[in-house]
Amino acid sequence: MRASKIVFIALCLVAALPAAAAERALELRLDEAMPVQIHNIVGAAKLVAGDGELVIRARVSADKQEIADAVRLSTRERAGVLEVVVEYPESLSRIRYHGDEFRRLDIHVEYEGRKLRVSGSSGEVVRVDLEVLVPADARLGLRQAVGPITAEQVRAELVLATRVGHVSVADGVGKLRADTGSGRASVTGFRGNVVADTGSGSVVVENVLGNVEADTGSGNVSLRGIDGDILADTGSGSVTVNDARAQRIVVDTGSGSVRLKDVAGSLDVDTGSGSVKAEGVIAGPELIVDTGSGGVAVAGDLSAVRRLVIDTGSGGVSLDSSAPLSLRVDLSSGSGGITVNVPVLSDVTSGRNKFRAVIGDGEGTAKVSTGSGSIRINAQ
Repeated sequence: MRASKIVFIALCLVAALPAAAAERALELRLDEAMPVQIHNIVGAAKLVAGDGELVIRARVSADKQEIADAVRLSTRERAGVLEVVVEYPESLSRIRYHGDEFRRLDIHVEYEGRKLRVSGSSGEVVRVDLEVLVPADARLGLRQAVGPITAEQVRAELVLATRVGHVSVADGVGKLRADTGSGRASVTGFRGNVVADTGSGSVVVENVLGNVEADTGSGNVSLRGIDGDILADTGSGSVTVNDARAQRIVVDTGSGSVRLKDVAGSLDVDTGSGSVKAEGVIAGPELIVDTGSGGVAVAGDLSAVRRLVIDTGSGGVSLDSSAPLSLRVDLSSGSGGITVNVPVLSDVTSGRNKFRAVIGDGEGTAKVSTGSGSIRINAQ
C-alpha cells in the first residue's frame, strides 16, 4: 500500500489551554487494499466507519509549539503490512500524559527502538489523539502505549491494543481482537468472532453473533447474548454467562465463582476455588465441572448429557433435570450424603458414601465425586 496524500495542518497557539498550549492537526489518506498497522505512544484513538479510503487524522497537543511541530506521521512497508508510525521528537525521554483517564500513571515504554517513560506527574506534555475512518472490509491494527481506544460501527478485521487504557467496541462487523494490559475491554454488538484480553481489568461482551474468547489476568468476565462458542479464562475473578447458545462453553478461573443462566451447549468448567451455579441450562452431550473448593449446582434440561464428570474438593453437588436422564452413574462422597430421586432406577449398588446405578436407559456415563459435601440428583 502507498500513502496517496499526507496533509499537515498547523493550528494557532491556544493560550486558553494551560496544560496543552500548542495544537496541530495531521491527516494521512491511504487508498490501496493492504493490512495497516498504526503505532502511537499516548492519546485517545477513535475508529469510525469510513468510505473508500482509510483516513487517519491526528490531533497533536503539547505544552510547547516546537514539540507539537516535530510530531510526524510516517509510513513504511514491512512483511506485507503498511505501518503508520506517529513519530515523536527524538529529544523526548519522559512524557507527562495530559488527560483525565488515569489517576496514577508511571510506566516505561519501548517505542521504535527508544525507551521512554510516561508519567502522569512529570515530563513534557504531549499527546496525539487519533481519529481513523475505516472502510468496509479493511484489515487494521492499532497499538499504543497509553490511552483509550474506541470503535463504533466499523466493518473490518480489527486488532486493537493498548498497554494502559480501556478498549470499547460497539456495533461492529468482521473480526475483532481487543487487548489491554491494564483497563477494561468491552464489546457491545458485533457480528463475527471476538477475542478480548486484559492483564488486569474486566471483560464485558454483549450481543455477539460469533465465537467469543475472554481472558483476564485479574478481573471479572461478563458475557451476555452470545450466539457462538465461548472460552472464558480469568486468573482471579468471577465469570458470568447469560443467554448464550453454543456447541461448547468452556470456563476456567483460578479463583472466582462461575454463574451460568439460560445457556445451551456442552459445558466445561474449572475453578481453583469458587462455586459453580448454572440454571436454565439446555445441556449438550458433555457436562464437566471441576472445583478445588466450592459447591456445584446445575439445573435445566440435562437429558442430552452423555458424559458427565463433576469433581469438588470441598462442596456439595446438586443436579436438577427438568427432563428424563439416561446415565450410568458412579457417585462418591468423602463425607456427605447421596440422594438420587429419579423415575427409573436399576442395577443399584450402594455402600458407605458410594452409589452406582443406571438411570433410565443408561446411554451415557456420569461420575460425581466430592471430597466433602453431599450429592443430590433429581430428574423428572
